[in-house]
Amino acid sequence: MKTDDVFGVALEQARAGEQLSESQGQWAIACGKDPDVVVSRSICFDGYGDGAEFWEPFVETGTAPQLASSWVVEGGFRENLPGLPTGAVVASAPLAAGESRVVTFCLAWDLPTIAFGQGRRWWRGYTDQWGRTGARATDIADHALRHATEWEARIDDWHGEVETMAGAEPHRAGQAINELYFLVDGMSVLTSAEGSPDGRRHFGLIEC
Repeated sequence: MKTDDVFGVALEQARAGEQLSESQGQWAIACGKDPDVVVSRSICFDGYGDGAEFWEPFVETGTAPQLASSWVVEGGFRENLPGLPTGAVVASAPLAAGESRVVTFCLAWDLPTIAFGQGRRWWRGYTDQWGRTGARATDIADHALRHATEWEARIDDWHGEVETMAGAEPHRAGQAINELYFLVDGMSVLTSAEGSPDGRRHFGLIEC
């Protein structure tokens, strides 16, 4: 993926048909462009093993080596493990003694469907904005990098509001905010109204 402001790698599965199953779609890792930062990428290499084909050139030059431009991994039954398609994006910049620099990366994915017991299949809520192709991870990454500074500022403002309400002590605001991890990392789901039996969006926590 390349745009005027973003440079990165997209990984996706070859598809046998138009209908997407759960976990099918596209992943992207990207970095915002900066005149003083050199950005390089390895579009695809085998992530199994020791990674020498990537790490040895990277350690020597500080840039991502030019490896395969694309790669199709076999599926189905086989005695040996198939390869693990892996991509990398590297940013480097010269620094004077004591100098520091912030470089923003983004990992995004577009996996538009989720399936529940008995084969029930739903569209995820974000597809109302980004569509249902499963091929928009690069656009989502571009959007995130363009708005990252704004989002960080809004998060900081919200943290300040929680501290004002609950108290700034770590066991108050800090713990309350930390416990919200479950909303994004605890098998939660927001579904689209399209295809819903009652025509409404639903949010839920998935229990196993």
